[in-house]
Amino acid sequence: MRLIFNSDRQTTRPGFELKIEQIPNSCKSLIANQVQNIQLPTGQTPIPQICGSSSTIVSSFQSDNYPLAYNSDTDCVYKVLRASRQVCRLEVYFDDFDVGVEDFTNKLCNNDYLEINGMRYCGRRKGERFVVPFGHETEEMTIRFHTDSTDRFGGFKIQVRQLDDNCRTTGHHDFSPGSTESCNKMTFSEKSLQILSPNYDSGSYRPFLDCEYIVRKSTFDVCALEVKFDAFSLEESRNCAKDYLQIGSMKLCGKLPYNAISEPFIHDLFHF
Repeated sequence: MRLIFNSDRQTTRPGFELKIEQIPNSCKSLIANQVQNIQLPTGQTPIPQICGSSSTIVSSFQSDNYPLAYNSDTDCVYKVLRASRQVCRLEVYFDDFDVGVEDFTNKLCNNDYLEINGMRYCGRRKGERFVVPFGHETEEMTIRFHTDSTDRFGGFKIQVRQLDDNCRTTGHHDFSPGSTESCNKMTFSEKSLQILSPNYDSGSYRPFLDCEYIVRKSTFDVCALEVKFDAFSLEESRNCAKDYLQIGSMKLCGKLPYNAISEPFIHDLFHF
């Protein structure tokens, strides 16, 4: 399970303190529910088609048939190829976006969606702009477009700009899990663990942060997490377009009460 913490160049807040518990013996019922939705023969998974690629500083991608309704049963990727070694982030702008229907209760995209850096986007999001990290160890980033066999919508047109400024927090250095000064990519495999936002003890995280936390299964019978928020205060924005903590496919921002337990993550299946 991947968690991502991102802060923009403006307002900062105190940050967060999370306690995460891996839930043993949680796979059987979850896997049974997942199997009911699989239409392919056992052991087979769909191979996405490459629908476009670009290595220019500014790229434009759009869904098939745009501006008409896109096709059903689509599973394809758009590749953004690194323009130079200095690039560390991608700025994504939704010129137009009407893809599927968002589950507002759980903030999930279960049917049609566009997936960027592990985050699924659906619903109506025209005019939104956000930044995602472009890791130094990769030469390309893929944007996945998936649709099912039910309703069709207007589709999308997006612009992707490769950024090479404000890269000081996305270097090659690795920081230990106990560090609260900065972060790049941290991996945890403990059954119980705690994650603090950078500089949490100092009262405020810094701007321009891209932090990635990987939680690996402590045992093979773990398929769910319980996430407890001992503290959570990030900049609030519509659709969490500014500062946010992303857990799996869900984004969080603003404030959460002390000791809150986020129910949707308790049954969020690990994807391995």
